[in-house]
Amino acid sequence: MDALGSSLMSAMALAKNAALGYQASFGSTGAGVGTGLASGVGTASMAATENAVANTQRVGAALGLQAQMGLRQAAEGNYQHALQFAMGRQAEVMTHEAAHKSGLGAYGGGINYGYSQMQVPMGNGQFKTIQYINSGHVPVAMPGFAGGATPTTPQQALAMQAKYQHLTQAYKTIGSAASAPHSMSGADASVAITAAVRGGVAAQKIAQMQQFAAKLSAKQQKTGPKAHTAVGKRLSLNA
Repeated sequence: MDALGSSLMSAMALAKNAALGYQASFGSTGAGVGTGLASGVGTASMAATENAVANTQRVGAALGLQAQMGLRQAAEGNYQHALQFAMGRQAEVMTHEAAHKSGLGAYGGGINYGYSQMQVPMGNGQFKTIQYINSGHVPVAMPGFAGGATPTTPQQALAMQAKYQHLTQAYKTIGSAASAPHSMSGADASVAITAAVRGGVAAQKIAQMQQFAAKLSAKQQKTGPKAHTAVGKRLSLNA
């Protein structure tokens, strides 16, 4: 193969290896024409190669930018998803505790909230922190009662009956407030059960005091006139 053929083959190999899809067809009609064609092919091959490299760099840069944008979008999407979850949980807790507070009235204290933090990765080692309300509770002033002494007069029995009626209403209010939210926690259920048990005991005490009042009233009616007569006699004797 002569020098012209070698030059042409080299130029064609460069063009082919650069994957440019460059095609050249030529014929050797003379040294001058052949040399000029070989020179032209070589120049075209070099220019095409440079264009291919530049295109590759541009494509790489574009892909890199798209990748970065994709990561940022994904991170922002994760952040928005996490924020939505956190705000949803916060609203749920606040609604739950507000239902307790509203139902308890004078038997409830102020709402106490517990906070949590969530760190969301944003890429490049960066994080965004979300702080939100994750728990809460309302203190309950659960009334208690002592058994007390056994009443000896109808008035004492009626006074104790009124006391237990007041307690019964208090326990009913507390039990309703504990079960006010749509979903009850373990603590809510515990308060509701305690209120129900104490309310049952108070109801029994009411019935017991009613019986005491009736018996003492009947006894007083029977013994009242005798006691009055005896006193009258003593007074007469003393006179």
